Amino acid sequence: MKTFLLFLTALVSISFTFIHSTFAEEVPDATFKGHADLIYSITFSPDGDLLASKSRDGSLKIWDVHNEQLMHTINTSRRGAIAFSPDSSILASAGGTDKVVNLWNPNTGDLLRTFEEHLADVSSVAFSPDGDILASGSADGWVRLWNPHTGELLKTHRSIEDVSIVFRNDGSIITYDVNNPRFPDRPAISVWELETEKLLYTVEPDVSEVFGVNFSPDRGILASAGWGGVDLWDANTGELIRPLPIRGQVFFRTTFSPDGRILAGSRDFGFIEIWDTETGSHLRNISAHRHDAYAIAFSPDGQTLATTGANDYLIRLWRITPPGEVETPEPPDFLKDKNLQSWKEDFGQGHLKSWTSRKLQRERVTWEIKNERLSARTKAWCNQRIIVNDELALQTNYTLRLTELPIETDQLHVKLSIHSTSNANVGIFIGKDPKDDLTHPLEYAYQFTDHRIGSPEILTASSAPILGFNLNKIEVVFDRGHFYLYSDDAYITDFDSGTLKKVDMLGIVVFPKNCTENAEIVVDDFVVSGPSITGAGSLDVHPNHKLTVLWGKLKHRSIQQGMKKQNSNGED
Repeated sequence: MKTFLLFLTALVSISFTFIHSTFAEEVPDATFKGHADLIYSITFSPDGDLLASKSRDGSLKIWDVHNEQLMHTINTSRRGAIAFSPDSSILASAGGTDKVVNLWNPNTGDLLRTFEEHLADVSSVAFSPDGDILASGSADGWVRLWNPHTGELLKTHRSIEDVSIVFRNDGSIITYDVNNPRFPDRPAISVWELETEKLLYTVEPDVSEVFGVNFSPDRGILASAGWGGVDLWDANTGELIRPLPIRGQVFFRTTFSPDGRILAGSRDFGFIEIWDTETGSHLRNISAHRHDAYAIAFSPDGQTLATTGANDYLIRLWRITPPGEVETPEPPDFLKDKNLQSWKEDFGQGHLKSWTSRKLQRERVTWEIKNERLSARTKAWCNQRIIVNDELALQTNYTLRLTELPIETDQLHVKLSIHSTSNANVGIFIGKDPKDDLTHPLEYAYQFTDHRIGSPEILTASSAPILGFNLNKIEVVFDRGHFYLYSDDAYITDFDSGTLKKVDMLGIVVFPKNCTENAEIVVDDFVVSGPSITGAGSLDVHPNHKLTVLWGKLKHRSIQQGMKKQNSNGED
């Protein structure tokens, strides 16, 4: 027994050392020490000279960013947010349990005035873009608008419990909460406009709990963070733009860079995740703190990110390199060949034999042709758990490959158009025949039409970008190991597989989102083009078929830019 205990102690020690080294903190560019409790809120002054931080014990600290020195410590109310005025001359702090709003001179630490009309805990404060209005929200749902220069109460509005507030660039106010009026057990975010007292929309993130919500500086994007991931929504309509990659973790807060191009999220185990909002790609992972990372804030120039840890009471600053402009590369020469042939699956001809399921799956799949579309349905079935690279985290338990098309080629163009899905993620696979479904089920390059683009075992983990697009149409060009991805004539990304120079298998793959429920997909089109493709299964052959993408007329246009243009024009 003693020997066993010694062995167990050694094993725990080795395991702790391994975990600690695996999640070792990176070295920050600067560290501010001084707080003795969890830091709830941090914010930079608009001129970039100061950083303010407020902790759970009520201490409010003001730091000189350039000299990395503590300027003032103010003992104030516990909890509550903080906000600088646009000219950096006033620092407002929500009084939390004291039910007040305090205004401070950040350069001297002096109290300028106190607003005391709230009757419940004050949780949020925000300045209008011109600095002439200060809004405060309390736990009882009352929003008050103040003149920060004179102390005059301008307006009072009854909103929702535990209201949070943000100003848009046009000066209007949006208030939001995270209660779900329809399903109390599920989170929802309700967005209201204060001037009209109108409910604009309600969104329901696919997470178990929401911890943070914020808007991009141009108010074009709403980001929600919670237990399960981060989602981006159209701030004007409430439509889901994309779930961001790296899901399944606990995200506490998010913050946008001043230009809205970058979104940073703080999460469990001390990590900070950083994404490009224009492309949806994951840019960087920072091991910022020993325990959970919590409050985060961007500097006004967008090149410094401030973070806090849940248990170390430290503020750390990190230099952030802004992503470059997205440039559309020239397509491969083989796509410009006038003799290029294309094959299109014509579902109206009843060529169902080319859409056979893989072994061990026949009894779980039914097929039907509807209006020249292929409808494939799977029965609920849970067995093999499959997670692609741990990053796609598709807990679907099995993959269903709808096609078995042997193709021997090093150049290929594939288009997939999905009409609808139900409980399913759908994508194209281009890669090697695994030969054995059970031992090598994922030796493919997968391009998902749902919300992720990634690659499993055959590609190196860093070769294929992990993106956050919601796509119903996707086009993949494979050229001697290099992948180009487009959707609706818009370039998304390209990358080199590193090892996959020639492929011998092509098709469509389905990941049911929940293995306990039936899944269904309806496919509009599946088009294959290439210079050396002959006799691909039982696909109908249409020589010199006109390509659906006009490669000579491709213009740089990201999906996000397209959405913004539609919103600005008022188009659907």
